[in-house]
This record gives sequence, C-alpha cells and structure tokens, in this order.
Amino acid sequence: MKNALILCAGSARRLFGDGENNPKCLLPITANSVILDHLIRPLQTRGYNIILGTGCRHDLVAAHAERYSGVRCVYNPDYQSTNSIVTLWQLRDFVADSTLLINGDLVVDESTFDAFTDEATPQILTIPATHFDADSYRVVFDENHSAVRMGKDIEDVPSVNCTAFTGISRVGNAKRFLGEIENLLQNGTRDTWPTTAYRNLIGEMPIRVHVLQDTLFFDVDTPEEFEAAKRAMA
Repeated sequence: MKNALILCAGSARRLFGDGENNPKCLLPITANSVILDHLIRPLQTRGYNIILGTGCRHDLVAAHAERYSGVRCVYNPDYQSTNSIVTLWQLRDFVADSTLLINGDLVVDESTFDAFTDEATPQILTIPATHFDADSYRVVFDENHSAVRMGKDIEDVPSVNCTAFTGISRVGNAKRFLGEIENLLQNGTRDTWPTTAYRNLIGEMPIRVHVLQDTLFFDVDTPEEFEAAKRAMA
C-alpha cells in the first residue's frame, strides 16, 4: 500500500503566539471538521496508508486520528527545538518511492493528490504566485519542469517558471532522498525542511515540478489565512 506522511508536529507560533494552544491540523475548518479531516479523507479514498508525524499536543492529534481506521501517529519528542526534517526522519521506515509528504496545515482540493505521476524521481507541487514574502518557498524550473533553484533564500520574482511550493511532494527515489536527509542530520542540520534534500539533489536527478492551476489552496500560517480558508470551505 502507498504511504502518505502528514507532518503536523509544529507548534504554530505565528498563529497561536506561544504555540501550545492547539495544533494547526486540528483547527476547525467547517462546523463538523478540522483541517486534518480534509487531508485524511481524500488520501484514504485514494488508497493511501496514513502516518502522522506529531509533536505539539500529540495527545490531541492521536485522539482525533483514532476516528479513522489504520491511521498511525509517530511522535517527535524534539519538535520544539527542531524542524520538520527531524519529524520526517522519525517516519523514515514508512518512506518509499511512492510516498507522499504533506504539511499538516494545508487546506486543499482533494484533486490535488491526483497531480502526481508514477515517474521514479522526486515530484513537488507548486502554485502560481502574484507576490512572494519572506516565508515564501520559491521554486524555479526549466522548460522540462525540472527544478533548477528552490528555497526561501532565493530572490527570483513570480513568473510562469517561478512558483510557490505547496508543501506537498512525492519522494520518487527513497534511497537517495533518505540518504540526503541523513547527511543533513549528521552534519547538524536539524532546523530545516525535507525539501532541503530535494534542493540538494538538483543536478543529480530531475526534481519534477507540477504547477496546480485554479485550485483551492491555503497554507494556514496566520489568522488571516485561517479565516480565508474557512470562508472558502463554507
């Protein structure tokens, strides 16, 4: 069975201040559902085995996960002092070529998960951008839709070939991907994201970019984004 790893360990300081009030994935997005429901349901419908990488209020996330058959949780005890690369490493036994990596604070159309192909190389989903801010993770790609630059530290402006990463990817080459994650951790890089491994693999293999057009997408990092996502789901 294919695996989908939902990374939801973060403490959401920009949204909650001290970050300990409630995990973002458990924010109510409709009267009867939270963000996590809208990730788990379409993934299970598509035959994915779901594993949650938890941290902040693991107890609440695990309790919610019990509503779904087969959803497992793996706790990152260092979530407060590390970033999602460490959460991903806790889940390494579940990583295969077909594995999806998904940030747990996303509100997306369920068709988003149909955008990947079976190509045996890393694949990332992006969306067009009208502007970038300091937190934007930019992805620049060539005419073959292979990434040539990516990161929060590049200065490219929005264009047809410079889009924003959604926080959703397909591993594609698990052996090489996990090897790069391990290299980063062994070198003391613990405050970064799994995408840094993709970035480091540019030039060694294609990092395929799929651009989502005209689709529902919210990365819930601020109160304003949360309110906009709720309005869109109403």
